[in-house]
Amino acid sequence: MASFYEDVIKNDPRIDSVKRVSDMALLEPVTRAAISNIVADAKALGIDLMVFETYRSQARQQELFNQGASKLRVVGVHHFGLACDLVKAIAEARVSPMP
Repeated sequence: MASFYEDVIKNDPRIDSVKRVSDMALLEPVTRAAISNIVADAKALGIDLMVFETYRSQARQQELFNQGASKLRVVGVHHFGLACDLVKAIAEARVSPMP
């Protein structure tokens, strides 16, 4: 039996990326649906959420650890499409020029 990790993640060119990946397609389908529901429910409550990071490579995890942004040296379930980071979206404030 095939797995999401084997079929999708291992074949994605970003598997070793040190950059942040926010592609919802790299979330396992049940997880993706749950995240979509969370974002929609929050929006209904007036909270605008953004999917900040979905897939995370071991190389990126090591960078985050080295920067002190994570206490985990080894990447967890982000690597398998089973987790994502959500953040509150903040609209940019527009500043009017002084007359």
